[in-house]
This record gives sequence, C-alpha cells and structure tokens, in this order.
Amino acid sequence: MRHITQSHSHKIENDMQLQVTQIFHNEPIQRTGKIVSLDDLLLILLGSILTLLLERIAIFLNNRSKRKSLIKSLINELQIACFLLEDNRFPLPKEEWESARNSGELMLLPNKVRFMVNKIYELINDINHEAWWIRQLHYSAKPKEIQTLLELRRDFEQRKDSLIKLIKETLRELSYYN
Repeated sequence: MRHITQSHSHKIENDMQLQVTQIFHNEPIQRTGKIVSLDDLLLILLGSILTLLLERIAIFLNNRSKRKSLIKSLINELQIACFLLEDNRFPLPKEEWESARNSGELMLLPNKVRFMVNKIYELINDINHEAWWIRQLHYSAKPKEIQTLLELRRDFEQRKDSLIKLIKETLRELSYYN
C-alpha cells in the first residue's frame, strides 16, 4: 500500500513539474483529467513566486555591478575634470557625461549623487562656453572693455572654484558607494 502511495506521489510531482514548466514557457497545460489538489496548486504558486523572486535578485545583482562600474568611471571622469579645472585647461571633455546621461545609466545612482552629477554636467557646459567666450573677448578686447573682461574673468574663476568644490564633494559622496 505504501509503495502505491509513493508512486502516486511521484506521478503527481512529475505532473506538477510538467505543468510548472509549461506555465513558465507559456505552453498550454496538458490536461490529465485529474483534479488538481489545493496542495498542488500551492506548490505551483510557490514555484512561480520563487522564480519571480530569483529573477528580481538577478536583476538587482546585475544593476549593482553596473552601478559599481558606473561609479568607478564617474570617479575617474570627475578626477580628470577636477585636474583640468585646477590647471585651467579648457574645454573640459563632456562626451562621457553625455553618453551616461542619454543612456539612462545615471538612474542607477542614488538620488543625491545623480543630482550632483547632473549639476556638474550643466556647470561643465556653462564653464566651457564661458571659457570660449572670455578667450574670444580677450583677443578682440578694446581698451574700454578691459574692465568688463576682468569682471567676467573674476566671475568665471568663482564659478570654476564652486565647480571644483562640487566635484570634490561628489567624489567624497561616490567613495561611500564604491
């Protein structure tokens, strides 16, 4: 009697595995003509919940590794930008920033860091434009415009210093996540 129960149990288990496999592969469920018990349904439900959970964990781990890689590249880019700013080398490279922004990779970053990186990107665009503009004015300035040029240069230096400060603060923040 016990042997019959075990073989029946194995048959039900095999049928359930077949049904679960069919469910996950969107295949039509083969009808065996048997009434499925509540235990069988609960096992099927548990299997699907576990599968979804495993998929979510895999996505999380994948995003985590992408985020670590993104943070490392951002740290490198920020260090380069900071060096170039301190050394007065313009224009600052922004291709990496644009590709990260446009690809949506920045969404993997924590909100505070994402805000800081977006602000840095905007300031880099402004500083590049101002540096170009000041350079053009410098070459074509008339004696009357020298005072205006000096004021522009002073404002530019203040903005540059605030950008350096923001970059260093962002680097410090990124080091917590690296």
